[in-house]
Amino acid sequence: MRGVKVRNQFIGEEYEIGCDIAVNAAGGWAGFVGKLAGVEIGVQPDKGTLIAFNQRIVNHIVNRLYKSSDSDIFVPHGSITILGTSSMSVPDPEDTSTSRAEVESLIKICEQTFEDLRDFRILCTFAGFRPLYIPPGGAVGRSASRGFAIVDHAQDDLKGLFTIVGGKFTTYRLMAEKMCDQICAKLGNNTPCRTAEEPLVKEVSQADIDRAKKFFPSYGVNLAATRLGVERFKKVVTRLESDPESRELVCECENVTRAEVEEICKDDTSFIVNDVRRRTRIGMGTCQGNFCALRAAQFFLIWASN
Repeated sequence: MRGVKVRNQFIGEEYEIGCDIAVNAAGGWAGFVGKLAGVEIGVQPDKGTLIAFNQRIVNHIVNRLYKSSDSDIFVPHGSITILGTSSMSVPDPEDTSTSRAEVESLIKICEQTFEDLRDFRILCTFAGFRPLYIPPGGAVGRSASRGFAIVDHAQDDLKGLFTIVGGKFTTYRLMAEKMCDQICAKLGNNTPCRTAEEPLVKEVSQADIDRAKKFFPSYGVNLAATRLGVERFKKVVTRLESDPESRELVCECENVTRAEVEEICKDDTSFIVNDVRRRTRIGMGTCQGNFCALRAAQFFLIWASN
């Protein structure tokens, strides 16, 4: 292993990154990445559809206690509730479409738990996929393991390449720990891993929270602190202090200020408006972007032109 050649799809730049070890952590695309290196990886994209209801119907997770199946969990999330999920093997990890039939099936099953479910308004439906690891002769679909696997491709005569696949968002830090442990062992680094003890994002101090409350909507401060992290939060508050116009709310549903949008827009990893959405939650509320999408696009284009 000497390194990898990469291409920035937004600007077309190609360059090489030299390394002794590379990790293929491409999720549902891990199989495609493996083929670029000449190795076969058993990964099956498994699509799951979810429904978001425009109300906090329950205050605790409700899970039907039977063998894992469709529509078996109801999860409160902020001011909404999410019902999920289906399980459908798909050939293309880019396929995150949802169909009326899938939604109707989920609701019909969940009505056995919540009889008046259809009285609640559906905010949106969306889908994601699980990169299920399918070893030779392994089970597929619901029977496939939701655990994760690490493959050392030295077994394929390709030393220095690892693949990690499978798992879930709830296990991503454990996955990172186990992957890094194997890499460190290869490199002769025996320092104990600290990921289980150290927070990924430092907590914003109460002093900074109190300072921000002078400018943020009172119920939006903690949301912004969680989204932005310590350093960005301080920058946004400073902007709010010095520029009253930046206090304008771009997204009323999620209490996202113009200062926050502009801070994210100028980041060198913000290439499209969707990058801003993921970092600020613009468009994720009740209006689903009907009022804030064009506002966000306006500020994005201003920063892009600069």
